[in-house]
Parts: sequence; C-alpha cells; structure tokens
Amino acid sequence: MKPARHALRGGPGIRQRGAVLLVLLVLFVAAGAYALTSRLNAAQPQLGRDRSTAASLALAREALIGRAVSDDNRPGSLPCPDTDDDGIANTVGGNCTASYIGRLPWKTLGLPDLRDGSGERLWYVLSPAFRDNPAAQPINSDTHSSLTLDGAGEIAAIVFAPGPALAAQAGRPRNNVADYLDGSNADGNDAYASGPPAGTFNDRALPLRRTELMRAVVSRAAAEALKCLHEFAMAHAGRYPWAAGVGASAAGDYADIAGNRYGRLPEDLANTAASLAEPASTWPPGCPVGDASSWWTRNAWRELVFFAIAPEFAPDAPPCPGCPGTLVIRNATTTARVAVIVASESLPGQSRTSTAEKSNPSNYLESENATFTDGILERGMPGPNFNDVVAFE
Repeated sequence: MKPARHALRGGPGIRQRGAVLLVLLVLFVAAGAYALTSRLNAAQPQLGRDRSTAASLALAREALIGRAVSDDNRPGSLPCPDTDDDGIANTVGGNCTASYIGRLPWKTLGLPDLRDGSGERLWYVLSPAFRDNPAAQPINSDTHSSLTLDGAGEIAAIVFAPGPALAAQAGRPRNNVADYLDGSNADGNDAYASGPPAGTFNDRALPLRRTELMRAVVSRAAAEALKCLHEFAMAHAGRYPWAAGVGASAAGDYADIAGNRYGRLPEDLANTAASLAEPASTWPPGCPVGDASSWWTRNAWRELVFFAIAPEFAPDAPPCPGCPGTLVIRNATTTARVAVIVASESLPGQSRTSTAEKSNPSNYLESENATFTDGILERGMPGPNFNDVVAFE
C-alpha cells in the first residue's frame, strides 16, 4: 500500500485563489483609476474657465496701465467705467457719472470684448483720485487712493470677474452692480473684497495698486525728461542746460542758475543762453518742460524730477563730442553725461508739503541720489527703502 501524499503547496486550488485575488486587485485599481479620471474630467471644464478668467483679468489690468502711461493730458489717469454696457466709458461734462463702478470700458481701452470663464463681461472700479478729469489734477506719484481690497489700501483700480449668477442675482442682464458683484463689492463704499469663495460670493478680483501704476508712469516722466535733455544737447554741440536750484524751485522759481549742474529742470534758460553765447535758449519743440498747459506743469511733475550733468557737458564747457561722461551710476555698467532722477511715492520719513521740505532732496530721493551733487547716483529695484527711477545717457 502506497503512503498517502499530501497536496503540494502551490497546487491548483491555491493558484486559482491567487489569480482571483489578483483579478480583484486589478479591478480595484481600475475602479480607482476610473473614479480619479472621472473627477479630473469633471474638473477640466472648471480649470479651463478659471484660466480664461485669469487671462481676461490680466489683459484688462495691463490695458489700464498702458492707457494711463500713454495719456497725453494726465499720465496716470484712468477711464471712467462703462455704466450702460456699451463698452464705452461713461462721462458727464468730461467727468465720470455719479458712480465709479461699472463694467470695464473695453472699447475705450481698445480691447476685445473680454469675458470671464462664465461668459460675463468684466466689471471695474477706479479711485476718484485717478479719474481722467481736470478736477482730479494733479495726478502724479504723490497721488493717493481711497480704495481698499481685503483691507489693503492705495488701490488705484480693481477689475472684477463676476462669475455665474448666484441665487439672489436674478436680474441679469442689467446694469445693476448687485446683480453681478457680491457682498461688500456691491455696497457702494470704497472697501472691496476678493473672497473667500462661498455660496454667496464668487467674484474674482485683480487689483491695480497705486505703486504698480505709478512706477510705469514715473518711467515715462523719466524718459520724456531725458528726451528733452538729449534733444537740447543735440542742438547745442552736446551741452546741456544749467539746472534750477532745488531751494529756489521749491518756492516756485524754476530759472536756471549759472554753474548749477544739479537740480530740477529749468523753465527759464537765460543763464544757459548766456553761457552758450546765444541770444536765447529754449527747450526743443514738443518738450513739456516750461509749457504751462502741459501735463508736466499741470500735474506738478516738475517738482518730482531732478537731473545732473557731468562738467564736461555743461553750457560753459567747450564742445567735446568724443568725451565720456563722468557721472557715476551705481549698479550700471557705464558712466553718464547726464542723468534724470524721478521721485516715486514718498517713503516713510519723507514729507513734501512745506517749501522747506521741498527744498530737501532727501524728501524725494534715496541713497546716493539724495546727495547727487557729488556726481554719484544710483539705480536699483524698488523696495521699502528705495524707489527712485533713474534714466541716463
């Protein structure tokens, strides 16, 4: 009689059970993958809508900056909102209508008909201080805003994506703010919010901060001042005008001072003409300096712009077309013949109210630029302790 044999481990029964477990595992993984894929597929349309909203908001914001920088009357000013949904800024007698909130004036800005991801047109609010109207002047880097977003102040404008209508917003399409914007964004005061998203709030907000807006406008002021100086020098054998005194110009006297190579841009060039042996000297055509009707004068940019010239290019120097400039510009790779320094918004510790304060360059300029009579200047990135804009050649 043969001895009984035990079933071998790993026989058909065990192998079958292992195969079943493997199949179950595969099914479990497949089910999980399907569920994940389903959720991702469901999320894709929302992701697409979010991207569309973000792109529209960003384009609107850049268009507002571009419009503010290029304005010929009041650089830094912003258009009134569109309050009747025709894409055009609404004004009365050249001023905004009673409301400073409405839809984005996309036609006025030269934009396509921007929509958010839900298909709604963008909305927009601006600070009255930045409206494009003579009553708002002066508009410059010292202009302040009353708008806040999430408690943070100095907001020049906000662009909103209203999103799909909420339960209480049954009046669309209309021109009523509350049918599109939610909570504090529709209550008519200057305090706005960006969230949090909830069943009663779905606005998306993108702010245009005063510092961001004015940084671009200050750069324009610097470029225009340098252009005036460049064209003057081109017409006078490479020589630039004498500067107005910082103290005298603080009191309103913008006449040039013989021998003064550092100060504000002069409006009376009599001493420059004498040094150049000319009967009279004037700024080149199109230069806003000295023009009482120009944006430069009417918006008080003349107070915020300083310049320095190297001695080799002063009005009393012999023409020296091949001479290098000797002004030192920190954080630059070359020296300069002339440099323009424009003050941005005042920083903590700076005050520009009284004549005495306006006579002190350190109330406008920082670091090396506050002592620019030594021929050493500095350019750098804006921050809490430095925000000058420097242009030179």
